[in-house]
Amino acid sequence: MSTRTNPYQEFHQDCFNAAKAWGEQLPQGLHWLNAERQLGLEQFEQMQLPTRKTESWKYTPIAAIVQGNILQLKSAADKANAEGIKGDFYTVTLLNGELQSAPEIEDAALNVVPFANASDEQQNLIKAHLNKTFGFQDHPFAALNASTLQDGVLIHIKADSKPLKPVQIVHANGSGDEGFSSHNRVLIVVERGAKGTVLETFLDIASKVQMRNVISEIFLAENSHLTHYALNSESEQHIHTGAVFVEQQAGSQFVEHNFATGGALKRRDIQIKLLGPQADCKLYGAYLIGGQSHVDYHTAIDHVAPHCTSEEVFKGIVTDQGKAVFNGRIHIHRDAQQSNANMSNKNLLLTNTAEVNTKPELEIYADDVKCAHGATVGQLDEMSLYYFQTRGISKADAHRMLSHAFIETVLDEMDIETVHEHVQQSAEQFYQHCQDCAK
Repeated sequence: MSTRTNPYQEFHQDCFNAAKAWGEQLPQGLHWLNAERQLGLEQFEQMQLPTRKTESWKYTPIAAIVQGNILQLKSAADKANAEGIKGDFYTVTLLNGELQSAPEIEDAALNVVPFANASDEQQNLIKAHLNKTFGFQDHPFAALNASTLQDGVLIHIKADSKPLKPVQIVHANGSGDEGFSSHNRVLIVVERGAKGTVLETFLDIASKVQMRNVISEIFLAENSHLTHYALNSESEQHIHTGAVFVEQQAGSQFVEHNFATGGALKRRDIQIKLLGPQADCKLYGAYLIGGQSHVDYHTAIDHVAPHCTSEEVFKGIVTDQGKAVFNGRIHIHRDAQQSNANMSNKNLLLTNTAEVNTKPELEIYADDVKCAHGATVGQLDEMSLYYFQTRGISKADAHRMLSHAFIETVLDEMDIETVHEHVQQSAEQFYQHCQDCAK
């Protein structure tokens, strides 16, 4: 009698074996991370991969990952040029998980250093913060990232200063190989009173079945300010699991912008902890989903300290057979009196085959708070479409204009001109796709 095998368990074991072997292949310059990598490996070995029975992954099956044969961790040498968003940035490019290019930065306010090139002092700074913002037990792909850490980038903004330019990290997969995955790490440390902007741009050059698993950890000291962009522009064949983990001290301000245009499977976790009084965060997101793409945003904002504020706005447009998932949670802890928190998720479905699963959550243990949350899923208003057409505007243009008006309020929050132009261009391409499908 044959024994029935569990493909998830087999894949988990294969991932563990690959990660264990991977540590032995790393260059000498990264051996100082062996302790962190071993911790991630031990944690990953003990956990199970999420299934449909896992509440936080209920609407996002990982079959594409399990069946995708994406265990190869190092691609063949690739000299393709990966270009991010054009603009006046300090740009660092990670190609296939390895450093491709990094500028010479002469800026007294800023250090941007690949982990492999870190000095002894920078290594101590990295080890003091790496893997400190999240629990491995809640994030299996973060544990996999830690156990297969290829390289990372430290962005260190010094106290009471502001860099001359924003920093852009370009995460690119350009390998011609299928079955390839990269595991990148970004660590951002903003000291007291400092202010800066960081962009993370995700793209793939080769339209193959590949996976990117990237973790960004952000630490904001007292009265610091950071604006962070996560711009996902991968192809529909691409698999992306990623997370942003943020810790904010007293008086700090954090602004997060998210933009996504699809993918075979895209899962983004955003976790923000307001640890000091008067901390403030603003979280914006826009997703434009077509084809058979699947995008999942899971957010969690923890009000731990009193007198903190948070605002969260996500909007999505879904067409064709696209699927979107949004789960937003605001947790007001017992001592977080006089918290002010608002969350909104609004979705527009353009076809009968499009799907959205949305779940906003409030968990409140303090009694002196102001909190609100809401979610909507709907279609374009037929009366508005009719009104446009009575004014000589075609139905296709009316669709585009109303769709754009729906999402524009989120896109307009992006205050870097070239970034705003980039997302506007991506939106226009999406609207054109919708019109072509309607013909």
